[in-house]
Amino acid sequence: CQLAKTCPVEIRVSREPPKGAVLRATAVYKKTEHVADVVRRCPHHQNEDSVEHRSHLIRMEGSQLAQYFEDPFTKRQSVTVPYEPPLPGSEMTTILLSYMCNSSCMG
Repeated sequence: CQLAKTCPVEIRVSREPPKGAVLRATAVYKKTEHVADVVRRCPHHQNEDSVEHRSHLIRMEGSQLAQYFEDPFTKRQSVTVPYEPPLPGSEMTTILLSYMCNSSCMG
């Protein structure tokens, strides 16, 4: 994924989730020795941004219903959006994510 470029993610479910279900996206480091570390956006890119949730690495695009969270105990950040069934003729629901930093950021 490129910095701040929208990336479609397709979700397929085996059965319809219960009413009120949400999809949650959270970043986790791939290496097992870092999996418990909180993934954060670099200070440089945070300071360039003016939105309320500027510290979040992952942004949900195309939905006014996206909600941003930070767990008070683990400090892990996430974004949720209500589950919507696939459009007619499709088997998958598509959500649009943007990643607001790269692993190569100076911060």
